Amino acid sequence: MSFSCWIGATIDAVWTETDLSARLTNFQIRKRSGTPSYVQATSKGSDFADAILAALGAEDPELWIMDGATELCRVTLERVSDSRGADSKSVTISGNSQSTNSSPTTKALSGVSVWRSENGIINLTCLYDPTVDPGDTVTWGGNSFVADEVVITASPESLTMEVQQSANG
Repeated sequence: MSFSCWIGATIDAVWTETDLSARLTNFQIRKRSGTPSYVQATSKGSDFADAILAALGAEDPELWIMDGATELCRVTLERVSDSRGADSKSVTISGNSQSTNSSPTTKALSGVSVWRSENGIINLTCLYDPTVDPGDTVTWGGNSFVADEVVITASPESLTMEVQQSANG
């Protein structure tokens, strides 16, 4: 996987993008149907915190995560947390925004490793697939449901994806 993390904003009437990928240590994306999607990313070092804060105070600040050329999620940048310890520094950035899957399709999930049901709503842990979005019908092992939430969590040690069923089926 080749993930990248970007922030962008209109600063002094010019759209400016900053690539935070080299320092990206982990992120979580919660793509949701009907409620805002959410992204949180942490980068090591804090020497670029001022640039992020400038973007936060600018017009139309955005945060997005890419997998190669595929945009996984784009949200409004809302929060910057600059953490400094004796031997470490990090910046955590987050945001959310509402979006709708205008072209839902059917996607076959691979590697379903955990199947849970709570109050009749199914939640699956499966292999990462950047093409699955809320609103899509997901299938696995002869079963199917409409995805309400897709959660992607990545760190240097792991990459997981969970897909949750819509309460409406």
